[in-house]
This record gives sequence, C-alpha cells and structure tokens, in this order.
Amino acid sequence: MIRLIAGLGNDDRAYHLTFHNVGFHAVETFAARRGWGWRRAKSTLSAGEGNLALAKPRSYMNVCGPSVKDALLKAGGDPASLLVVVDDFMLPEGALRIRRGGSSGGHNGLKSIIETLGTEGFARVRIGVGPVPPGVDPADYVLHRVAAGRLEAAAEKAADAIEVCLSDGLEKAMNAFNKKPEAA
Repeated sequence: MIRLIAGLGNDDRAYHLTFHNVGFHAVETFAARRGWGWRRAKSTLSAGEGNLALAKPRSYMNVCGPSVKDALLKAGGDPASLLVVVDDFMLPEGALRIRRGGSSGGHNGLKSIIETLGTEGFARVRIGVGPVPPGVDPADYVLHRVAAGRLEAAAEKAADAIEVCLSDGLEKAMNAFNKKPEAA
C-alpha cells in the first residue's frame, strides 16, 4: 500500500515553470483534486489525509534523498510504500512510465533517493518531457522555462495515473499508462 507520494522538483521560484519541476506539479494537481492544502516543514512541503501523505522536498532535486526519507518515516512507511513522481527526458513528452522499482536511469533525484534508502525497491511514475533537441545539454533542457499549459497537461495525466495506482494498484496503472502517446 502506498503511504507516501513524493513529487520531485526544485523548491525555488526560478525553476517553477521548468520540466524539472513536473513532479511537483503532478502532486500539486493530485492534492488540489482532493482539496488538500500544503504545510511547510523543515525539509518538505507536505499534504495528506489518513494513511496517505504527499511530499515535495524543499532541497534541490539532486540531494532530495534525505528529505524523502524523512517524509517517509513521518508517514510511517518503508521504501515499498513510496511512490516517486519525476521528470524523464528519455521519454517523449506526453508519455508516462510506471514501475515498481529499478535503477535511477541516470536521474540524479532518483539516484539520491536510492542511495539514501539503500534500495531501488520503490515505485515511480516517470513523466516524459523529451526528447532533448540535438546539441542541447539535457540539464539545460529540463531547466529551461516552458509554457504553463505543457506542464499542466503532463501534471493532469500523471495525477490520473496516481489515482489509478491508489485505487486499482500498480499493475493496472502500468497496463493503463505505459503506452506510447498518441500522435497529435
């Protein structure tokens, strides 16, 4: 059972409208659907009710592991009850990939969480923000400003996937969302 959903991003206004913060946007969208407000804590912004907590680490993404671990402990969970929502420039924009676990795939936020928790055994929703244009540094790409509508569309779809993860389980969510996006 999922106890904590952690959306990754950078807690700095300069990064608000960037692909790197789409994990924040997804958990914000999910919280808004439930009418949950955010509370500021030392290491996270948190929301939730009952046995489900949401977190947005206030540290930079590349060192978010300790913040996520702290939120997970406060939620009374273990790594198997964690769902991390994160950007992925290797997936095309509009695609989602839900997994039960696995490597960081080169994502520094996931790498920090894996190193801090000592396991790859937590679920994740990867939100496609790619592809990175030829000749562009991936870090520059995910940190450039984008239209709010693009982030909102990705956040809405990811929030839908979170809902299915919670209501029907990861397996059904994977079957429903791990598809190539339809051509526009």
